[in-house]
Amino acid sequence: RLRENLRNDVTTIVIVGDLFHRVGKRWHPWSHYKVLYGWDMERGWAFVDPAVQSADGVAWQAAEPFTRQWRGLGRQLIEVRP
Repeated sequence: RLRENLRNDVTTIVIVGDLFHRVGKRWHPWSHYKVLYGWDMERGWAFVDPAVQSADGVAWQAAEPFTRQWRGLGRQLIEVRP
């Protein structure tokens, strides 16, 4: 679905996180949003991510860690269609 949205120019915001993250004995659930920007077979997913500073404004994340974090909150996304 994400690649389809890229092909169709649908602005897509994904919500990633981990409800069961622990630091020591304490629960520290977290969530974060980022705007989908691109896909590359070698680099993975590209995002405009407010938490990551980069020279070109794009943050890359490998497919496996992204998928794990996205599933952590039920694969939520927001689509903005023209």
